Amino acid sequence: KDLMKTIFEEERATSIVNEMIEQYKPEIQEHINRWGYPSSYSTWVNYSDRMVNFASKRPNLLINQMLKYLELENAATFPFKVQLNSNMGNLKVNSLILEDTNLYEGEFYDQLTMTMEAIPKNGHRFIGWYDSNSYLMSANKRVVITPHQSFEMEARFELGDEIIIDDDLFEFPGFVIFSSIFTLSTMSYLTYLLMDAKKKLKFPFNVR
Repeated sequence: KDLMKTIFEEERATSIVNEMIEQYKPEIQEHINRWGYPSSYSTWVNYSDRMVNFASKRPNLLINQMLKYLELENAATFPFKVQLNSNMGNLKVNSLILEDTNLYEGEFYDQLTMTMEAIPKNGHRFIGWYDSNSYLMSANKRVVITPHQSFEMEARFELGDEIIIDDDLFEFPGFVIFSSIFTLSTMSYLTYLLMDAKKKLKFPFNVR
């Protein structure tokens, strides 16, 4: 589905086809006169229209084929929104890298996992993933999410060099890691507050 939103996206695909049509339109009649194919200019126009129609309808056909193959035709779908400051970082959703995007809106299927990754730009570091209530859900740049209802989240960045953390040192079942960064002069200190996520916080998806 990532390809349907990028390479095979309807507007992009039809734009490329129309660009090629405009490029060859001034030459096609001379080509027909010389080679006798296609039979007429109107026939060429008809062929061109079919290509535009194919590019327009192809994404939905591919998605329907995918849903049938994965047996997701009757699965519930959930819209979601991810916000970020594009001046500070980019967003990667599964295999799709989104550059210079402040808001990404998508749709995923019930209990079907997806991967999101926050990518800081030079001179910036990632702080964490926050929900719509500004609760920190994870301090890991890369998270695997299994949505079971609609949700909104934000990838937050700040100025400063990236701090490398060994995630294996902070694996506590049933807990979520909260991070706060305090800067004193040129020194940065990362402190962790552990809170029982099951008792205090409820998120509309599983995150790891």
